[in-house]
Amino acid sequence: MKRLLKILFIAIMLFSFNSCKKDSGQAVVDYSTYQKNYFDVDHSSYVRSKLPSSSPTSSTSPVISNVQGSNFVLTGGSNIISFESSNTISNVIIGLSDIDGYYTVDQTYLTQISSNNYTFSLAVSQTLTLQSMSFRIAYVDINGQISNYYILQASEIKNGTGLLQINCTWKKDNDIDLHVIEPNGEEIYFGNRTSTNGGELDVDSNPNCALDYIESENVTYQHGALVEAGDYTVKVNLYSACNVSSQTVVKVRAIYNGVPLTDANGNSTFNVSFDPSEANYTGKGAGAYAVTVHIRNSQRAPLGVISTPIASVKINSTLLTKKVVFTKDYSTTGKLLQFQFNNNSNQQKNKNLSRSKNL
Repeated sequence: MKRLLKILFIAIMLFSFNSCKKDSGQAVVDYSTYQKNYFDVDHSSYVRSKLPSSSPTSSTSPVISNVQGSNFVLTGGSNIISFESSNTISNVIIGLSDIDGYYTVDQTYLTQISSNNYTFSLAVSQTLTLQSMSFRIAYVDINGQISNYYILQASEIKNGTGLLQINCTWKKDNDIDLHVIEPNGEEIYFGNRTSTNGGELDVDSNPNCALDYIESENVTYQHGALVEAGDYTVKVNLYSACNVSSQTVVKVRAIYNGVPLTDANGNSTFNVSFDPSEANYTGKGAGAYAVTVHIRNSQRAPLGVISTPIASVKINSTLLTKKVVFTKDYSTTGKLLQFQFNNNSNQQKNKNLSRSKNL
């Protein structure tokens, strides 16, 4: 009898365990794991829970529509997402279809394009563990109602990350070029894709308007490449507008030793914008100034410790309006980084036009 009761107890426990496992679904991911394996969003709050359900449908239910974003992502790059809302927004929800955990972004950190059109960007991890991602995007209105979810599919593009990675991303079908000028003066761009030090432009998108729709370019220092001390000047250039007749916003990111460089306000992506008339069909020396990464020897703080900013920065819409110097110390590598930002009003743009892609 005791043996029968013992067997019955074990059977009940196994059934209960399997039922709980089935009901609970996938384990909820903590923030550090989520941002390391998938993506992060500036100025967001991470919620360690399943995505909330949409509110019941009614005549006042919020609706998200005209959602646009890239169907390709680069590790260490960005994805720029825009959408339209039917109701007044309180915050945006973004997560993944197959992963529990999600971000919320308050409407004050969204860029408002028009009365009901907004945009924001997410930062893809350098150590992305998914080859394809199903982003789920919704918003919460001021009455607390949750809109329908839009699912944006995106596939990973294989690219280099390395010790130093510099990336630019945009959302229009035109030809944007990334230029990185090393401390020794050598310029990495489409006409000189690998420098003497080993820095490499490993992704060149939409060349000469041959659209691949990746719309992201990437410079990486890996496989023994030398990241020498000094200033790395980053520019982006509208080589050709192709058939685009509206403004293009380009997001620039820089990552050193696995750490995204941010300003004093926590921004890890920075904007340069172009009107179609600014296309210049120029190679070497062209481009609007985006950022300078300064690397020098240092033995200040342990890895990952952020020192006090030397200056502050103000954000006007999506553009930086003041210069800022922000410092991160990496004593284990003997390097000190300073990030310097200029606004668009100080950018010098090459207006030399030609009809062919010059090197």
